[in-house]
Amino acid sequence: SLSLLKASSQKASKVIVGRDDGSVTCFSMKKGEHVDAFVTKTGKAQVTCVHSHVNKDGKDRILLCSGSSLIGITKKNKKYKEYKHAGGSQIKMIWGDDSDIWYCTEFAVGHLANWKDVETVSVRDQITCMTVNMLA
Repeated sequence: SLSLLKASSQKASKVIVGRDDGSVTCFSMKKGEHVDAFVTKTGKAQVTCVHSHVNKDGKDRILLCSGSSLIGITKKNKKYKEYKHAGGSQIKMIWGDDSDIWYCTEFAVGHLANWKDVETVSVRDQITCMTVNMLA
């Protein structure tokens, strides 16, 4: 899985790559050259999805799925939160906006607010894609 952080004041974009071995690599792209920012190990399960977003406080946050866990890390490789899905099934997709996070497993969709479970909906058919549209 792959995600892109917004360019910082130094005009260097950061790319986050989730790998099959359970590690996450973040590197900067500056003038066509890449420089490793950090490599972190999330666990034994593969990283199935990586998502980056900006909180209302203006800080970049990285959300990633590894097995049945959602993990939040900062762009400086500090883990700030972790959520374990009670169903035990692998989380396949995530989307975050400010304090809200939506996640998707093979047969369930869940919503977290401030990393607390708000609701989880199970479905009979397999979920292959998740789209989140914010309505004002």
